Amino acid sequence: MYPLSIINLLYQVIWKSESEYIDFFNFFCYNLCSCFEGGIMDIFDKVNEFISNLFGIKGPYVKLVVSTIVVILFFKILEKIITYIVLKIGHKNNKFRFNFRRVYSLVNTVLIILSIIFIWEDFIIKFIYLFSFVTAAVAYSLRDIIINFFCGIYIKISKPFQVEDRIMVDNYIGDVVNISTLSFEILEVNLDNFQSTGAIVHIPNSKVFSSTVKNYVKVFKYIWNEIEVKIDLNSNVKLTRSELYRIVNNNEVLKKIPTKMAKELSRNDKYRIYYNKLEPIIYMDIKDKYISLYLRYLVHPKKNRNVESEIWNEIYKLNLNNEILLYSEK
Repeated sequence: MYPLSIINLLYQVIWKSESEYIDFFNFFCYNLCSCFEGGIMDIFDKVNEFISNLFGIKGPYVKLVVSTIVVILFFKILEKIITYIVLKIGHKNNKFRFNFRRVYSLVNTVLIILSIIFIWEDFIIKFIYLFSFVTAAVAYSLRDIIINFFCGIYIKISKPFQVEDRIMVDNYIGDVVNISTLSFEILEVNLDNFQSTGAIVHIPNSKVFSSTVKNYVKVFKYIWNEIEVKIDLNSNVKLTRSELYRIVNNNEVLKKIPTKMAKELSRNDKYRIYYNKLEPIIYMDIKDKYISLYLRYLVHPKKNRNVESEIWNEIYKLNLNNEILLYSEK
């Protein structure tokens, strides 16, 4: 359907009662379209050839550019002609004139856009293919950065850990000191003694999905620590257990933790975590050559090393006084 025929149809829809003007408009549209039918592309070709020879410009896109300019000029001139015929010669009703001008301006713009798309169709298709290929290549080469970026967004939203949390990722354990767009940093802690090494470990955000992340303080501030105390088979087990309970219960860092832990458990409504006993407890296991007493207690992960050292210091004093007989291989 030619553009003028479309405008004619709109004219009839907008103002059906003006039959005398419709007949004239049909006649005008039919004859004008007949002039371009089958020959409009020849006109574009001749104009392209003329401009190329005039300016000495040749190339695969000269015809496309010239055709685009001609199409825009054609529809703009056509808009002036149709507007003049309908608004000046046609009906004088203000409502009709307003509606026609608004609808025709919209339709004319759509026709220009569609015509330009039609002219540049091959170029647009090639551009889409090229753009898709380049985009895929860039995405593949930057896949690690892209993955880390979106994992960084996940960390910000879900908060599996925060700054100052003590976490373990793969074989690295430490305190989180920074969370950035592509990675996070931890102050490394030695796996054997839980003392800071002073090293900053940079870990990609993607490790949150590809590795297991252990957070020591996400839900509660305290963790369970266990010390194995080996005593001689001839030891007074009851007395030794009593002394161990005394040591841990009198420790300034540990003695208030069970009460604090109970409050944290009462506020927890996200995880189904229950403990029957929060106070220190001792388990016993008899071996072939010695008896193992496992002293288990709650402690803050960042204070674990100091507390354990204090406990062993008290045990060593008792051993020197023969109040506890520690096992020693002879």
